[in-house]
Amino acid sequence: MTTGSAIGPYQVTPFGIVRTTGTPYLQVDIVNKYKIDTNIWGTLVTGTGTVTHVAAESAIRLAAGGAIGTALLRTDEYYRYQAGKAPRWLMTGYSSDTGNANNVRQWGQFDDNDGLFFQHARATAANYFDIVIRSSSGVTSPVTIAQTSWNRDKYPTLDPTKGNIFECTYQWLGVGAVSFFVNGKLVHVQDNANALGAPYMRTAQLPLSAKVTEAGGSAGLSGWTSICSTLNIDGGSTPSLLGFPYVPTVSFSLTATETPLLSIRPANLINGIDNRTLMIPSFADVSAGSFAASANTATFKFYLNPSLTGPSWTAVGGGSNAERDVASTAFSGGEFIDIATLYSNTAGDGASLHKVLSQFNLLGRKLMRRDLKSPTLDILTITGQLNAGTATGLCNILWQESQ
Repeated sequence: MTTGSAIGPYQVTPFGIVRTTGTPYLQVDIVNKYKIDTNIWGTLVTGTGTVTHVAAESAIRLAAGGAIGTALLRTDEYYRYQAGKAPRWLMTGYSSDTGNANNVRQWGQFDDNDGLFFQHARATAANYFDIVIRSSSGVTSPVTIAQTSWNRDKYPTLDPTKGNIFECTYQWLGVGAVSFFVNGKLVHVQDNANALGAPYMRTAQLPLSAKVTEAGGSAGLSGWTSICSTLNIDGGSTPSLLGFPYVPTVSFSLTATETPLLSIRPANLINGIDNRTLMIPSFADVSAGSFAASANTATFKFYLNPSLTGPSWTAVGGGSNAERDVASTAFSGGEFIDIATLYSNTAGDGASLHKVLSQFNLLGRKLMRRDLKSPTLDILTITGQLNAGTATGLCNILWQESQ
């Protein structure tokens, strides 16, 4: 008879499912080898705050000290929660010193309203750390649990100046359990079912963040070095995406001047709530016809986040959370990401092209609201230009949206 070994708490999800060697659904995997990737991270500093890339450690260092200041590193994406599945975030890093009461370092999955994170705000051996549950749902917030009050392993030898692996896995469901780990050890479980009169957080759709706040008075720059970050969903799956088109009802005038024809972006708000849905452009149809005189080539270019002159944003409607613009008369800047060139035939009737926008996907480029850098709302713009003369043109676009 074979004797089985006990299943430890690290091997079980918050829903009681045994974790297997299979890969859970990945939402983000961040390794800071080359730079602070602005496709993923937004940064914000005030006063004495600094956020810098540390190439020798493939890390990002947040610091503030001496006078009042803050340093914030936050993913632009708010990662979608899947009901009945268990998100699991993991972050590695270390503090620059053993801590002081004037300097607060925080890391985990949180924004200014809700979140689950670790905190280092004092220099007390065996009690350096806190676990914090922040809520805007109406329950008492934040719930702060000092290390000496952790209800599993209090981990008294934990050293804030050494690199450690911090982890959190949780049910949301509004009233689910939250489990915190350090270096694979279960250190605290917060049970919320049958304990609260409201959800323990208003939402679990949250970014990964690290923040240092200096109240003034520290001897020098104190801070936190963030090495790696990841967020998975145990038992998760690729989220459903709904497709939407926009088809302008009139043709565009094409000239030898490159001009914006059509732009799309996410709406800022949905029913007064910050829009955290994602837009994944799928393909565009472009066409040009009725070429005049020496016009024989029409070029359509695709830009991310240009500055538009005279835009008029209008809701797409039909269940979409997007807006479109066909009124802009000029543009500047932006990131050039794709091109489609059409040639007239001998009869001068023009041509059309179905353009697949393969650069966009859930783990790559996408359009979203970004809070910590400009522009606030990502824009995809299609421009048109002739080699000479005039012509007419059309462009349609299809995209997918998360819920």
